[in-house]
Amino acid sequence: MAGATEYQFKVLVGLLHSSSKEFFKSRIDRAVRLLTEDYFVTRFKVLFAFTKKFYFLTLEQPTFDNMWSQVTFDFKEDESFMYKVIWDKIQEAKPVSCAEFKLSVALLKDKFRSEKLLDGLVSAAEILKGDNEKGENRYFSARKELTEKLAELDAVDIVEVAEGDLTEEGKFVLKEYADSKKSSGMGVLTGVSSLDGLTGGLKRGELMLVAGFTGDCKTTFCINLAYNAVFKQKKNVVYATGETLRQQIRRRVISLHSTDPKFGLAKGISYTDIKKGILDSSQEKVLVSILDDMKEGDYGRFMVLQFPHKASVDYIRNQLSRYTGDFDIDLVIIDELRLLNSGRKRQAKWEELDDLIVATKQLAVTHDNGKGVPIVSPYQVSRKAWEEIITSKGSKGYRKTCLANSSEAERSADIVMSILKVDKGDSIPTEAKCSVLKYRDGRELSNFFLRMQLDCCKIWEKATTSYRAKKASEENVFESY
Repeated sequence: MAGATEYQFKVLVGLLHSSSKEFFKSRIDRAVRLLTEDYFVTRFKVLFAFTKKFYFLTLEQPTFDNMWSQVTFDFKEDESFMYKVIWDKIQEAKPVSCAEFKLSVALLKDKFRSEKLLDGLVSAAEILKGDNEKGENRYFSARKELTEKLAELDAVDIVEVAEGDLTEEGKFVLKEYADSKKSSGMGVLTGVSSLDGLTGGLKRGELMLVAGFTGDCKTTFCINLAYNAVFKQKKNVVYATGETLRQQIRRRVISLHSTDPKFGLAKGISYTDIKKGILDSSQEKVLVSILDDMKEGDYGRFMVLQFPHKASVDYIRNQLSRYTGDFDIDLVIIDELRLLNSGRKRQAKWEELDDLIVATKQLAVTHDNGKGVPIVSPYQVSRKAWEEIITSKGSKGYRKTCLANSSEAERSADIVMSILKVDKGDSIPTEAKCSVLKYRDGRELSNFFLRMQLDCCKIWEKATTSYRAKKASEENVFESY
């Protein structure tokens, strides 16, 4: 089998060859929500329709006897025998895991949509080439045909939604409560105490934007956030990048991990030295130790996805669904939203950015059948906003007006943090002035300061308690988070 037929067969195997009643119920619920008989070829359509009908009437998984009595009633002997052959093949097939079943449903939908779209384009092209109508009429007829085909496609392209009977979800409530109790209600921590103290960490369904201009270290902050989640909290992170090469992200994380005290390097290994291949022999040995530790250590998963040109939020959604079959995702970082395709051509770029922000917020809320996931993304402020800030005397950093190039940046985001790199000449470490411009569940937060050792991509919060503590902080550029 190949293509759509293979996915159809796997869906039926997942339904009719399920190892338990619980598996069958969860799978048929998903199939009923997301698929119709139109997704299947005739010989599979009958079995899928019968399985749905039997479940609706009995709330049970059908057996061969159930199926056989139905098909012998509906079909002639030779046709009935064909369904017996198919049933036997389903029972002989290798059982389908939950992850495989979810993936087969998703791929079947994608394949069906692609084929329907191609049918519509072919039909429209045939009308354009036809001789029945002249010039302009052919154009309008072709456009009407394509519009109608797309409308049909939208009618069967069912979107997955979170639903269920709350009275039957006690075990899920207890699990969520146990997880919350274990983590003291904390979400994914950023590693910046001022921010974490305000928000209690990033929660599922939240969208956080990190606003700044080019060179304000938005990506460096996001890498530190991801690193802190994976290596300090054992969380699973998906880092989707369209602006920075995957290899660059990898080198930065390695350089950042080299600052861990266990490796005995006061200032870690330089990102640039790794890139240029100019480490000395002792550093090369440490590099091997770092890589071994990253592979064998007790950490979370750190998936780095370099998304292709013109990828959409739906593309990110599909990749997350694929990963979810393998592990739970605790945090998603998209670097950055403006590089994605909004799916609709707008008159102004900011309108397309609005669409992307809204779609990303919906993804944060609906991920994994409504379980949700926190999403963080850099947000590019305009040059005009940046110039106004750096030229104003006694500037307190970015204000909400820096978000003016998108009406949805403030409206849809749950948290908006600004980051402004402060120019202090050749001083090391570099310093950044930050604020929380919006926090949906609480107050805003005026200036707090981050220090950055860019050579190893490390960020930490600047101590501001006392002169002595401040002096100690300046002498030890690698104080812990």
